[in-house]
Amino acid sequence: MLPKTLTKKELSTLLDMSNKRIMELEKEKIITKNSSGSYDLSNITDFVLYERYKIPEVVRLAELASFLDLTERRIQQLTEDEVIIRVRKGEYEFISSVKNYIESQSKIFGEIETEDGVKVVDLKEEKTKEEIILLKKRSEEKEIKLQKMRGEIYEAADVEKVWSRLIEIFKARLLNIPSKLAVKLAGEESSGVIEEELELEVMQALEELMNVDSEEYKSKDLMTDTEDEGENNENSEISK
Repeated sequence: MLPKTLTKKELSTLLDMSNKRIMELEKEKIITKNSSGSYDLSNITDFVLYERYKIPEVVRLAELASFLDLTERRIQQLTEDEVIIRVRKGEYEFISSVKNYIESQSKIFGEIETEDGVKVVDLKEEKTKEEIILLKKRSEEKEIKLQKMRGEIYEAADVEKVWSRLIEIFKARLLNIPSKLAVKLAGEESSGVIEEELELEVMQALEELMNVDSEEYKSKDLMTDTEDEGENNENSEISK
């Protein structure tokens, strides 16, 4: 049975603090002596409550991230998942958020007991989540590949290569116009005829630039994959 009163030494031992700290808490009126000069057992409860209320109710984003050893971005994600409780912009409930985070982690890394009575961490749920993320990523990659095959999207690098080549061709075509027309229009005095011929050559060059086949944009790797798939389909049909 616990005693109703404690000496300073006993209180110091129970609270794991020095006599000097006990005296400081007396001055702050956190711990008080009774009329006999000893300490009531209720002083322990008073001290625990005092320590409890020293914990901040609200903390800022950087402080909470540092305490939980997470990135600020992760804190924001957990806020969206309603694990971390936001009071207002940039400020969060400390105790509730920490409690919720610990509970969320215990659900991910739940303990299971083996036949020998040994408790081990169950990573099955975490592994399932990783597999779902991987499958989603593969599905997105496959969809992008299909869009490329249908000509709905193209690789920026492939488009750049095609247009670089076309611009070089267009440049050479334009530079060739003066020498071509110099012979054709030699002695021509009509400015109207000269202008018409120049306009015709420029328009022909522009039309060549405009008539680009969408197949030109397709990646060589994509085309190779498509051919391979075609061959596989043919082989499949033959085997049937």
